[in-house]
Amino acid sequence: MKRLFALVLSLALLLSLAPVQAEKPYAGTELRVLLANHMWSNALEPHLKEFEELTGIKLNVEMYAEDQLSQKLAIELAGQSKDLDVFMTRPLQEAKQMIANGWLYDVTPLLNDEKMDKADFFEATLALYNDGDKYFGVPLVTEREILYYRTDLFEEAGLQVPTTLDELWAAAEALTDVDAGVYGIVSRGLTAAAVTQFSGYLYSMGGDWMDAEGNAAINTPEAVKALKFYGDMLREFGPPGVTAMHWQQCAALYASGKAAMYTEADAIFNNAVNAAESVVADKTGYALFPGDSFYNIPSWGLSMGAFTEKADAAAEFVKWAAGKEMTATLQAAGVPGARISVYGIPEANVAFPPQLVEVIGSAGTKNTKGYDRPLITSVSKARDYIGQAIVAAIEGGDVQAAADEANRGFQSVIEEDRAAEQKK
Repeated sequence: MKRLFALVLSLALLLSLAPVQAEKPYAGTELRVLLANHMWSNALEPHLKEFEELTGIKLNVEMYAEDQLSQKLAIELAGQSKDLDVFMTRPLQEAKQMIANGWLYDVTPLLNDEKMDKADFFEATLALYNDGDKYFGVPLVTEREILYYRTDLFEEAGLQVPTTLDELWAAAEALTDVDAGVYGIVSRGLTAAAVTQFSGYLYSMGGDWMDAEGNAAINTPEAVKALKFYGDMLREFGPPGVTAMHWQQCAALYASGKAAMYTEADAIFNNAVNAAESVVADKTGYALFPGDSFYNIPSWGLSMGAFTEKADAAAEFVKWAAGKEMTATLQAAGVPGARISVYGIPEANVAFPPQLVEVIGSAGTKNTKGYDRPLITSVSKARDYIGQAIVAAIEGGDVQAAADEANRGFQSVIEEDRAAEQKK
């Protein structure tokens, strides 16, 4: 009996001296995470095991094409699915409607967590997830409208980089050399596709898509002024056929050396200045959009399902995936994040040209808007109407008449959306 007691005592002593394993707070928890087939999720995927080892949470990840993800979320959230924990959302497409439907979990406490550092996010990118004093998502991927310009042509002409729209006009006029096959500026001119890049001109002229009451405002004096400026500039100093150009055609034209300037999203920089294909890769400078205002949007974010039964664990995933450390890691892989501080970390920006990093980082101090199109449910229909006015302006038509017609069409879309909302 004494020997048995001694053996038990020795075993107890050994166990007490053994190193204690750190307890994983959510060990045994499983989270269902739905992601879009996107560069952010592709860059995150190799790190998912790190989160599982850190927390003890098992991630059941499902990956879908963007539109397929939206459809699946709409179906499951409408059915108040309890096992829909975390998922990617598009603030400019579906988030507004999801918030109105009560489908998204309130993540305000999460954002107010000291470790999340809410103030570190571009303010405009957070705005689209805001409803009153609550937030329903965290931005992940961002883009802004900027100015790409030919440094060699500016130096030869002795011009300064434009910081106002008047200076942009003057530079476009000075740098247009049709005989040499170089146009002063290029930007989207293809109907609905032109709307997002026209937005910076609209905002800078003091206009917006809708007024304070939520009615169409594309025929106001400010909007008409912006339409006329954009249309006249592209007609006078842009390339032939610009009304058939989406960003792909514009980027290709700039990359071929046939445009002195290009206003477009910073996210497509690699298309315009790809060293393997662009003849201006080593002759391109980057600057903030030369107006009083421009968009700074989150193209994707993370949200939690309103009906999840694992909110605490889901919040841990959001904090990890959208935290500073992971944002820096993913940005180093070429994903432009939503945190201002990360643009000041050299190691996190190796995939971007240094001047572009400076431009993006400084956008947080400017008067930016978190949207580059009307914030309505049927935005595609609205863009079609507005795009027709843009094309009319480029072609030199009656801008006021075109704006009035576009406004009527746009307002009809707003009314349709309101009627559909009231039926719910």
